[in-house]
Amino acid sequence: FDVSKRHLLKITEVFIHHLAKIKGHIETNEYLTDDEVQEALEKVEKNLQELEEIKQKIENATNKEELREVLLELMNKWKRIKIASEIRAGISVNQRIGGIIIKSKYLEIKLEKILSRMEERGLDTTTISSLTDKFHIHIENARENYEKAVDKFKIARENVSKEALEEAKEFMTKAREELKNADKTLKEIFHTLNVQAKEILQDKTIDEEIEEEISAEETEETTEETEVGEEGEQ
Repeated sequence: FDVSKRHLLKITEVFIHHLAKIKGHIETNEYLTDDEVQEALEKVEKNLQELEEIKQKIENATNKEELREVLLELMNKWKRIKIASEIRAGISVNQRIGGIIIKSKYLEIKLEKILSRMEERGLDTTTISSLTDKFHIHIENARENYEKAVDKFKIARENVSKEALEEAKEFMTKAREELKNADKTLKEIFHTLNVQAKEILQDKTIDEEIEEEISAEETEETTEETEVGEEGEQ
């Protein structure tokens, strides 16, 4: 009995330590608003308090039956905490995806300007126009799946729903795939522009022109999507 009690107390301490780490991640999450941070921290504090209460029940247990009841309470509580943690992590990754989509929309505008300049010079824009349209489709598909993921994450958070969480992850995965495809298409566009349109840039390469017109941060954000994908799968 005493051995089981010590083991259960150790498990509870591990859970408490894990929640403390989550609290630190929330406080440093740049994608959450102040209100979202406050709401998340309040929930973590509530869970910490409840775990401390369960810990006290374990210490006060006088027989195996009481210990089994507390164990059941602990496991049910941890199951909900784990789901809530996964939901918060998923929301954070999805917000990063949303940020990439926004910056990609600005990139589309820059590409349209380059197309216009090529047309003014009488250059053939058939291939670039087709690739730009393809890029736009991937970004739009990513946006649609991102927004569906946002809706599912909202349901998951409100109901601590594992089912809604899994649905949100599916939409988020689709959004990531669309961004990966958009990134591949963007590389094709840059390559084609370098081959076709050097004269429009007065002997400069298209990459140098883009570096002037589009910040390095914007062009790298679509590539960053791969890292977002890896984080979301952990």
